[in-house]
Amino acid sequence: MDNTVCDPSLLFISEEEWLHEEMRDKFLSLLLSHLQEIDRYRLTRLYWSHELEAYLWTHPQLPPWRRDRDWRVRLVPIIVRLFNANRTILEGCEAVDVCAVEPGMNWKGSVTKAGPCFLCLMHLVMQRSETVFLCLGTGNLGVGPEGFRFRCDCHGPNLKPVLVKDPADWVGHVRPEIDLWPANHEEAARFEEAIKLTAKRRLGKGEGDLLYRIQMGPEWMADVVAVNAQRRELLGALAKRLIKSQAQATRDHGLKDEPVRGDAGVRRFRVTKETRVHYRYTDRATIKLLRFYDAGEHDAGL
Repeated sequence: MDNTVCDPSLLFISEEEWLHEEMRDKFLSLLLSHLQEIDRYRLTRLYWSHELEAYLWTHPQLPPWRRDRDWRVRLVPIIVRLFNANRTILEGCEAVDVCAVEPGMNWKGSVTKAGPCFLCLMHLVMQRSETVFLCLGTGNLGVGPEGFRFRCDCHGPNLKPVLVKDPADWVGHVRPEIDLWPANHEEAARFEEAIKLTAKRRLGKGEGDLLYRIQMGPEWMADVVAVNAQRRELLGALAKRLIKSQAQATRDHGLKDEPVRGDAGVRRFRVTKETRVHYRYTDRATIKLLRFYDAGEHDAGL
């Protein structure tokens, strides 16, 4: 998982732009959409510093959305919930100098004051020899395809972050079998997101193409949390089953969907030659996933 550094113009905006309704709306839409996608997928941590934190919350010249009472009441709880929950403070930024960036980044008003703190943070990232995402704000969306290069005289080579301009770009970096795999039984919604993303990427099928809703019981979730080697295969088989009718799944040579002998109402389909998913219908449009039998585990009826 690569970490992310935020362009200051993602969180800071000049007074002039804030008072311009169209610019303000664009700024807020971009900021909130990025934070929502980052929180949704949790595939990255946002690098931040104490110095940038001060400009956001305690500096005498706060961003306009912090000074405007009506906007402050609306935005601060959202920022705290989405931004603070996904950030990591890097210690030591005060001990490094600013690095250089080419081409120059576009900052205005209060954003300009936060700029040097951002360049110190990037210098610290270079010191750590990390590859990072750079999440761009409205001021720098127009950068060319070559992006930005950060350099200094004390570390090499130059740092060229992976740019993220559009909030919709985050999903392209998500690895369903890693980033969305549930860590406990309470993350069923996360696993469902992994199935839907797999259906979209591998099968070209959106949520509207899925023929069934899914439910997941505690035994199913316990089985899934423990899976390591067959994650990609399991997601692929589940996605395929959800876009096929019962008759189609039965005829499919990969799934080979069939009833489980001696267990009324329970069916199964193949993930691999040695692994199976057991399920039942709770209604005509809902499948309840019951168990995943890994290689070497007992699958009744085989």
